[in-house]
Amino acid sequence: MNKLLLLCLHALSGCAKRVERDRVQELAACRRISTSGDALGRCLMIKYDWDPASAGPPKAAWQRHLDSVRAGTATLEPSESAEEAAAHARRWADCVFRETGGDWQKESLAKFNCRSDLPDVDALLSYAKTIGPDSSRLLLEVYSETER
Repeated sequence: MNKLLLLCLHALSGCAKRVERDRVQELAACRRISTSGDALGRCLMIKYDWDPASAGPPKAAWQRHLDSVRAGTATLEPSESAEEAAAHARRWADCVFRETGGDWQKESLAKFNCRSDLPDVDALLSYAKTIGPDSSRLLLEVYSETER
């Protein structure tokens, strides 16, 4: 019974990560076609079945971003906060370590399976300073070859 419960929990945790990654892709897809925060919210709710509470924060952030672009005070894409960038780098590193198991010969698996979620290079470099040298080298090697 305990083994079955652990197996189910493991399967569910994988689904949660997949859902989170899908949400990032859904948000990016709606940003590409939305000319306002309201349009982004509608896109997320109608096309991807987000509930209004989940769509609200990205909707407001997108509108603020668009307003700042129109005012000439922003870049084309909103940037992650420092905390979000660090969490993104850790998630990507977890993907690389999960795919390779620390084995350099499995590096191509990580380049393929983790390519869609590349973190900001500065956040990755900061994270790499907190882990061992071999792990850092593996991450930076995969990153440098995947980014191209």
